[in-house]
Amino acid sequence: MARKRKHNTNTIEDNKLIFGYKEGMKVTMNEAVVYRIKSLCEKFDMSVYELSKRSGVTQSTINEILRGITKNPRIATLRKVAQGFGMDLKNFFDDPIFKYVIDEEDNN
Repeated sequence: MARKRKHNTNTIEDNKLIFGYKEGMKVTMNEAVVYRIKSLCEKFDMSVYELSKRSGVTQSTINEILRGITKNPRIATLRKVAQGFGMDLKNFFDDPIFKYVIDEEDNN
């Protein structure tokens, strides 16, 4: 019998150890986007492959964003990713992680 996975409704505080985030830590916009995509995949029990199919964004593009190869994903790409999760951009960016974003220059 297949084990049923409990859907995760974690907050940023719950996920801080899973994704390497520590409360109050300053992050770049790219780090925040990566965190948000990973946490939404976890929340919706969705693989990158499934997100790719639902969003219309290639799996390689999503993987490049998640690995930090793509530093500044296009807003059109993020809109498609958000739609893959069944939300709009406003909801995608409506997460506490984005309160801690700093300018890239400030991180050096």
